[in-house]
Amino acid sequence: MGHFHTLKGSCHCGNVRYDYDSPVPSADINIRRCDCTFCQKQGAFYTSHPDGRLRVTVKDQGMIRKYRFASLTSETWVCTKCGVFPFFTCDLEGRLYAVLNVNTLDDFQFNRMTVPTLSLGDDPVEKRLARRVRAWIGDVRIEFEN
Repeated sequence: MGHFHTLKGSCHCGNVRYDYDSPVPSADINIRRCDCTFCQKQGAFYTSHPDGRLRVTVKDQGMIRKYRFASLTSETWVCTKCGVFPFFTCDLEGRLYAVLNVNTLDDFQFNRMTVPTLSLGDDPVEKRLARRVRAWIGDVRIEFEN
């Protein structure tokens, strides 16, 4: 595989930290937003790449809550200490996929006005899952310190 560009991120308090190794430079990462009510209320923007790698370290697993909504096929990882969610995961046939909340990247600037909004809420579950395999980060490792 080619060269990776590492982006670092975390929740606000640092309980959840991650390194995202992207096969594309940070200026070229694909950013999008979703028009569902959860994402709109959060003001979240997302990025992922199927050839990317995500390495997560959670200091206090007891401070993590996972929230499922809509189709119940993905989990939002929320740090209850600071209230920030760094990513969603989806377990498909024993493989974990993820999409990052771009707002949790460290030292990353982007033009929010140019980000496309996707309407995916009416997609059938099978289509959602197939899209995740095609577009979400396909190499995800999560480690817990305690």
